[in-house]
Amino acid sequence: MDEVNWLGETQRIAVAIHPRLLTGALEDVTGGREIELTEHWELIDKHISALVMELTADLEDDTPAGPIYGESLANALAVYLVKRYAARPLALPIYKGGLPPYRLKLVLDFISDSVKDNLSPSQLAAVAGMSPHYFSQLFKQSTGHPPITMF
Repeated sequence: MDEVNWLGETQRIAVAIHPRLLTGALEDVTGGREIELTEHWELIDKHISALVMELTADLEDDTPAGPIYGESLANALAVYLVKRYAARPLALPIYKGGLPPYRLKLVLDFISDSVKDNLSPSQLAAVAGMSPHYFSQLFKQSTGHPPITMF
């Protein structure tokens, strides 16, 4: 049992993160191994707060941008948490050169064929055969735009 006492008003948002979000966002680096985060009961992190508030606002507005925006925010949160708070730090590679042309063509053709569907970053990454984080980084290098701006 945990107990915390505050004096005065406070506002808190509790976030439960499925381990698959952490491993899936960086699967090319983790190899599917579980990632353990360090505990921080009194953590104040403005980056986490901003991402969680944006996720909350998107959910409260019934996800007007569709699943691609919410999933992109969730992936950004997962990558940030792993970078800053993993119990065993991972060396995240710096991606260069963009997507190979054949993979970029596969993804762009898939987007074109599915323009009426609500696509997600994980669907696009799967078409390219990559993790969502890896795919998003290389897609942006190749096109000059993150995947969420393609819709």
